[in-house]
Amino acid sequence: MPLICLEGASAVGKTTTCSEIEKRYHAYIIPEVNFLFERPKVESRTWYVERQVERWQIAQEKLIIHDIVIFDGDIFQPLSYNWCFDFQVFNQSLEFLADFYRKKFLKRKSGFLINIFTFLLITKI
Repeated sequence: MPLICLEGASAVGKTTTCSEIEKRYHAYIIPEVNFLFERPKVESRTWYVERQVERWQIAQEKLIIHDIVIFDGDIFQPLSYNWCFDFQVFNQSLEFLADFYRKKFLKRKSGFLINIFTFLLITKI
């Protein structure tokens, strides 16, 4: 059963495309973090990236009962987004994010792809 991820800049049509795929193929959409979860008043430094891991876990559950599951936005979006802002916006350095995802992968809580793991290991070298 396919797991599809649509990624791109804000307002390029990811959600619209997800909706069309859902209509045509009865796919299950996993919305981006800001639509799926309510932000707490006091947010921990890892709140957003923890929600990305939850999105991955939701996808694994939905793959059992749906033919297609689509991520509306990449679960590794914090890496690319923070990179665009030179890691100055969210107080999450590349090392911080790489370490977070690396630990999740090593604990096998995420099931993340091997090429992403390789990227995270390379950032440590």
